[in-house]
Amino acid sequence: MPCLLLAGLEPLGPAPEEEPVPVEPPLPRRFGDYELLERLGEGGMGVVYKAFNVPLKRMEALKMSAVDLPANDDGVPGFLAVAEARAAASLNHPNIVHVIATGVAEGRPYFTMNLMEGGSLDQQMHRFRAPRAAARLMATVAGAVHHGHQRLILHRDLKPANLLLDAGDVPHVADFGLAQPLDTRKQRGPVGGTLPYMAPEQTTAHGPPLTVAADVYGLGSILYELLTGRPPFQDEGGSREALLARVREAEPLAPRALEPRIPRELEHIVLRCLHKEPTRRYGSAAELADDLQRFLKGEPVGPTTRARRVLAWYRGHPLEAGLLATLLWSLAVAAVAAFRIASAQEEDLRHDALRVNLYAARLVAGTVLFELAQYRQGVERAAARPELGAALQAGDGRALESFCRERFTYHDGPRGGAARSDVAWPFQRCFILDTTGRALAHWPPPPRFFIGNDYGWRNYFQAARRLADTGQRAAYVSRAFLGTSDGSNTFAISAPVYGPAGTWRGVLVATIASNSTLGSLRLDDPGGVNRTAMLVAPTDRPAPDEAIPSRDTYTVVVHERLGRGMPVALGAETARQLARALPPPTAHEEEQFLLPSVEGRVLEGYRDPVSSEPGTWLAAFAPVGNTGFAVIVQSREKAVLAVNAVLARRIAWWSLPFAVGGGLLWLLFWRLRQQALTEGKA
Repeated sequence: MPCLLLAGLEPLGPAPEEEPVPVEPPLPRRFGDYELLERLGEGGMGVVYKAFNVPLKRMEALKMSAVDLPANDDGVPGFLAVAEARAAASLNHPNIVHVIATGVAEGRPYFTMNLMEGGSLDQQMHRFRAPRAAARLMATVAGAVHHGHQRLILHRDLKPANLLLDAGDVPHVADFGLAQPLDTRKQRGPVGGTLPYMAPEQTTAHGPPLTVAADVYGLGSILYELLTGRPPFQDEGGSREALLARVREAEPLAPRALEPRIPRELEHIVLRCLHKEPTRRYGSAAELADDLQRFLKGEPVGPTTRARRVLAWYRGHPLEAGLLATLLWSLAVAAVAAFRIASAQEEDLRHDALRVNLYAARLVAGTVLFELAQYRQGVERAAARPELGAALQAGDGRALESFCRERFTYHDGPRGGAARSDVAWPFQRCFILDTTGRALAHWPPPPRFFIGNDYGWRNYFQAARRLADTGQRAAYVSRAFLGTSDGSNTFAISAPVYGPAGTWRGVLVATIASNSTLGSLRLDDPGGVNRTAMLVAPTDRPAPDEAIPSRDTYTVVVHERLGRGMPVALGAETARQLARALPPPTAHEEEQFLLPSVEGRVLEGYRDPVSSEPGTWLAAFAPVGNTGFAVIVQSREKAVLAVNAVLARRIAWWSLPFAVGGGLLWLLFWRLRQQALTEGKA
């Protein structure tokens, strides 16, 4: 059988001669100005020795190239042109191994560094297994790595073997052999690093440039191993491809699953560092260091930081927390009681203000009714003059215009002076219509289109015609309307005019423009500086082909901030409340000046239609006889409730003893605690 198995095989021949392996000279030995005493370690780029600097008589760490490297185009030895020497030499941080000198000896380039007598972290892992010790160590390392990031250097090979400890166990970042510049404009560099500690995005040469998140992942991997005794992913006897797949796709086992004593806050920090998505990790190594410092101070970390910090403080300071809780509870009880009293007082103030406003509205409405009655009587007497009836019967336009000019005094007319009647007229215009509503005369001189135009559709003419149909000589207060001659907002007092034989011949109309006053009557101070009043009137239709507006349409005719003839509509909600409360228009215009059947009401949700000041108002209204007009008296709620400033001061005085007493007790307990800590240290 053996012969059959070997039959077809050619002889292998003699084994080739193996190249001799160079034997390193025994230590100690001289190397340039240094005496190499001990081999500390080696990597892909060189060997590290413990060396004695003979001229300076001090111990240093010397790293030399493992092979001879040619110089580059600038004549710089190849080993010195690699990233490690350049990167390490550009950094100046107390926790980064400092490059002391560079040179070439025996054909091999080298550089020297501070000697770290504590060795590398991978040799001392067991000494930093305690959570606080691990967090303290990694907070220092993260600060050093952030220093490199600020200078646009990405380490790319953070692992326990590249963290060196000095004699005081202070960590230092070393081995920048795989470092590369942080440049988002360039493509990702070649794959490099130690696989169990590499970020997923670092395991491929494709994709956007690496960011500081790659080093944050490395820091998290080291912290994971310190806490659990193993890296997040390790070779378990499988192939490198299997380990690479786990690094890229699998989630690391939660640290507390391996070591339940690990605090949850520290586990949260580790898992955030190891997130597959770079954007879900810490935004910088400094943020990681800050979270580690918060953990060391007993402050919680994570997305609910503020609430959890308060909870952690309460757990760590039970005596102070109990005192603070008692103080806050006392203040809360006092404040709630005070504000309940304040709410009751405010409600009383609102009720009182509305009651006063309602009373004031009734008084002002009575005054306005009396004033309108005077104007009405003046118009009635003017309409009853025989010369007016004769001029109308004769159709004498000049005599009619002369009558208007002689009988009325205007605020803005050319004549001025005292009126010939016994009333100081507030009228802006006077005009006369015939029995069809056609304009015959106007004073002041009207626009050219006015004379001869038909105004029979106006409310003032329709009401005067109804009075004439029953033979009455009373005057009527009309709805508000926009005048066609000047576009100003006005209302009118109209009366029928009869001829010498008692036959109805036309209508005399006198208009009053909206203004800040009603003639000489001011409405803006009905009992107090914080209280104002205004007069509103129902609105007439704007054109003959439109329907008469519904009852819930009102126009402001007197307001302290209203300009002459300014058209301002009352708010829709307030107008609806007025329409529901006011009596319906009387069927007999002569009954307009009888006392109304409604005394007035409070308005809900009222807003001043003229003022643009923010805030709410307290308002009530009262009808002006049966004219359809109403007086609204309003107060700024803010001014009414200003008395509550006194209550606020009371609340402050009530809370002051609690706050002062709590502060003194807090200071006392703090001093006792500090004294106890001092005695404990002693």
